[in-house]
Amino acid sequence: EELAARAAELDAIRATAERSAAEAAEAAARVEQLEARGPGTAAAEPELAGRVRELEARLAESLRHEADAEAMAQAVRSAAGGEAAEVTAAMQRLAQERDTYAAQVADREARLARLQRELNDKTERLGRLAQEVGELRSKGLGKLFTR
Repeated sequence: EELAARAAELDAIRATAERSAAEAAEAAARVEQLEARGPGTAAAEPELAGRVRELEARLAESLRHEADAEAMAQAVRSAAGGEAAEVTAAMQRLAQERDTYAAQVADREARLARLQRELNDKTERLGRLAQEVGELRSKGLGKLFTR
């Protein structure tokens, strides 16, 4: 995420630098045209010379920002590259652990289901036996089943 943000910031800085360079080139061209007309014509428009200096300063600042952003992006890329291998290894380890746990849970669920079936069968059998003992007692054969 940070890499994407830095890349977007770098693109914005590059666009600003390109615009500033274009404006500076345009202003420089206008100054050259005025100087070509006559030696005093450029001096007659001091605001144009000030604008050229301002644009050149903005261009230099934009180029500095671009260089800083490039360095930052490179640092983030190199840091992300080292972390990517660690993250990939951790993700694979976690996936293996998850699969192991899922297999254990499935095994235990199957065992639980089997035990529940056995419990139900034994409960039904005990119920039937209790019913038979009750019937035998009512017939008078209960003396055989006393302790």
